[in-house]
Amino acid sequence: MYTNKSEATTPASTNPSQTNVQKPSADKPTAVAQSQPAPQQTPPQPSPAQPAAVAQTASSQPAARVVVRHEPVPPTIRPENNASIGSSIEVEGTVKGQEDLLIEGRVKGTIEIKDHCVTIGTQGNVSADVYARIIYIDGTVTGNLIASEKIIIRKSADIQGSIVSPRISLEDGAQLNGSIDMNPQSEVLNKAFGKANSSSSNTSTSKTDA
Repeated sequence: MYTNKSEATTPASTNPSQTNVQKPSADKPTAVAQSQPAPQQTPPQPSPAQPAAVAQTASSQPAARVVVRHEPVPPTIRPENNASIGSSIEVEGTVKGQEDLLIEGRVKGTIEIKDHCVTIGTQGNVSADVYARIIYIDGTVTGNLIASEKIIIRKSADIQGSIVSPRISLEDGAQLNGSIDMNPQSEVLNKAFGKANSSSSNTSTSKTDA
């Protein structure tokens, strides 16, 4: 009875090697792999050839072109060998001559250059009636302008008075306070340029009679 009791009370596993140590199985390598940290995956980097392709695509497209058109404007006459009134000169009275005249100063009275051109520059200030074949205005005029051929008014001009001429050119931006008469048979033209207008009147009459 004693022998059987000792066998019964003895633990089934008295070997410490069997209790505390477990040998890893050779056919289970996954347990060891799971205990190690997973390697980090780096994101794929773009190929250096891609930006070059984009640059080539952008450069292959033509750039937009902006075309600005400007209307041609006749140049202002700046006589070198002809008469001129400088910016520091003031004239009061009647100015007459047989050559082109440039005015950059101040003139008060009457200007009669009937067979040539009169140019009133940007610094010119004229308080007078002007009679000429062609008149260019860049400056300030207070008075009447009478031209047998044409009058050209620049954008910087400031005119207070009447304009009489068969042809008138007025740029955008010019200031004009007065009347415009473009009748080639105007009484003002006939009075100022009697010979030229009388000949044109005779020519038109002969054509009508024919």
